Formats: sequence, structure tokens, C-alpha cells
Amino acid sequence: MFTFEQLEAAGLPVTRVWVDHFDNSQADFSRELTPAEVSKFQNIEKGLPISLSLSLSTSQNIILADGQDLAVVTFRGEPGATVDYTINGQAQSLTLDESGMDTLELTCDTPNTTLLVQVGSTRVVIFAVEVPA
Repeated sequence: MFTFEQLEAAGLPVTRVWVDHFDNSQADFSRELTPAEVSKFQNIEKGLPISLSLSLSTSQNIILADGQDLAVVTFRGEPGATVDYTINGQAQSLTLDESGMDTLELTCDTPNTTLLVQVGSTRVVIFAVEVPA
């Protein structure tokens, strides 16, 4: 069983959900689903997690711990998708724009600090090093 809300949250173009006379969930969509959307729908039907195609990249992996030098982390995935991620274990979320992208600027003022940005098993690591004298 699935709900309208589940399909909508997955970014599927759902218009209606109902239960048929065999007690099975059914759905109508405003257009034909892409292969990636069909895969999402099938996962929802089976109660499996939705697999989002997501990539992370960073402008640099080493920054100065001066509170000004920054690393830009770029998230790329499905347009409009909500991405739950962590920075050193602290939960955060963002929504990808219509091009399927968003960025995060990270700075640090504590030398010898590691910043770990992680979405599932996808991660980038940024090291903050002491400012040279």
C-alpha cells in the first residue's frame, strides 16, 4: 500500500491514488513515467527505500582554519528532491533547485578539524588546517 503523499514526496507526477476492489493501491499520473520514476514507484510499492541518484563534490578538500577560507560542497540529483545529509553527524536538509543542484559553503576556525559531509554512503571530507604564521 502507498499513499498520495509518498508518491508526491518522491517527486512523481501523481494525480490520484485509490484502492481497487482487490484491496490493492492504484495510482494515476499526469504523464508517462520516466524509467527512473518507474523504479522509484516500484520501490514505494514494495516498501523499499527510494533510491535517489545523488552526487557530492567539493571545490577543495583542504581549507585554512581562519573562518574565511571556504570549501563549496555541491549536491547534484533530481530536481526538487529533498536531501537529508549530515555535517559531522549533525542532521541537516536542503532541497535541490529546478536544475537538480544546490551548494553549501563551509568554513572553519578550528585548526586540525575534519568536516565530513555525508548523504547515505556518499561523502566528502574537508580538512581545516592551521593558518601559517
